[in-house]
Amino acid sequence: EFRRVLFRSYLTPDVRLALGAGIVGSLPLAPAFQRWRDRQPTWRLHLADAARAAMLLGVVGLSWMQVAGRAYNPFIYFRF
Repeated sequence: EFRRVLFRSYLTPDVRLALGAGIVGSLPLAPAFQRWRDRQPTWRLHLADAARAAMLLGVVGLSWMQVAGRAYNPFIYFRF
């Protein structure tokens, strides 16, 4: 029982998110996406590129919000 509680204490939400992202990132999605792109008309490719750029900007925005929301931020000491 103690080992199970100890193991669960290491699986914080951040660790779970990183593990999930690692699992999804290790899947062979790039070849499947390329085959899908080859079959699409041009307007849909432009829409897919815009959606991809929006998702990347969203990830950057969320990471900025996470850095800004933490209590200890080492970047505030660059001023001094």
